[in-house]
Amino acid sequence: MVAISIAVPVYNVEKYLIKCLNSIFKQSFKDIEVICVDDGSTDKSPLILKEFSKIYENMKIITQENQGLSVARNAAVAEAKGKYIMFIDADDLLTMGTALERLYNYAESHNSDVVIFDFLSGGVDLKNPQRHHFPNVAERYGETSFNAFLAEPFVYRFIPVATWTKLYKTEVIRDIQFVPNLNNQDVVHWAQVYTKATNINYFPIPVYYYTIQREGAITGIKGRKAFDVFKAFGKP
Repeated sequence: MVAISIAVPVYNVEKYLIKCLNSIFKQSFKDIEVICVDDGSTDKSPLILKEFSKIYENMKIITQENQGLSVARNAAVAEAKGKYIMFIDADDLLTMGTALERLYNYAESHNSDVVIFDFLSGGVDLKNPQRHHFPNVAERYGETSFNAFLAEPFVYRFIPVATWTKLYKTEVIRDIQFVPNLNNQDVVHWAQVYTKATNINYFPIPVYYYTIQREGAITGIKGRKAFDVFKAFGKP
């Protein structure tokens, strides 16, 4: 078993992929495996993955026909050998070289099932990023673990639903599938994780850099498809 599995879904992200992978492999924390799922890319992403795999033995490439983000994430979870798992979108970055080390040590010291962390967001130029901090969670719980049954109901509203804003204990989410062919599937996934996890903690340090205003970003989806997440709540 390794300490952390890092799942990186990849689809036509040749412009961003090298920076993303460098931010992972240049971490001070080395007890990791990196699972890249190539979801049928038609650009140079597969070549970039191949070159990195020649350098880093702890990198695994899964290749599949284009089936979408949910299927790619599910494939990575199925292969994960880490005690914890983290999801990183291939156009995003880890913010600092000690991010994984600090996050892992925090999770271990708190016996966490899930660790929620702060993040930065900004353009691809990485200039003047905005920090996303969650004071309503921090002020109420701080170093204290909580869960859906102990926390006040309002707390759920202030926790970001995005999958990449958290470190998960792999055994906790192993059997929670991302719903295929569904925009904003993070909403459904987090609701299931939140009601299952026993120890949830908040780490008020920006670990992740979320790239906005890029072509093809999920934040650009408009119209009915932006709301089809509600379909999933009708599933048994």
